[in-house]
Amino acid sequence: MALVYIHMKPSTRDIYYVGIGNSKERAYRNEGRNSHWTRVFEKYGKLVDIISNDISLEEAKEMEKFLIASIGVKNLCNQTLGGEGAFGLKHTEETK
Repeated sequence: MALVYIHMKPSTRDIYYVGIGNSKERAYRNEGRNSHWTRVFEKYGKLVDIISNDISLEEAKEMEKFLIASIGVKNLCNQTLGGEGAFGLKHTEETK
C-alpha cells in the first residue's frame, strides 16, 4: 500500500513538493531529497499533509502525476512529472 503527501510552506501553505511513499515516515523525513527541495526547506520549513493513505501504488502514482500537473512542475521542487522513481528500493551493501 502507498500514500500521497505534499510539503507546504508553513507561513503561506504554498505547496512546494508532491510525493509518494510506502509509509508516513517518508513524508516527514528530510533525508534523500534533492538540492532544490533542501534549499526551500531550509528557508521556509515544512508543513506535511497526507493527501491519500492506504491506496495502491498505481493509484498513488496517478494521483502524484495529477497533482504535479495541476500545480505545475515549475512551481514545485519535484524534478519529474511524477509516477516514477525507485519506490521501495533496497540498496545492496555494494551500492551503499
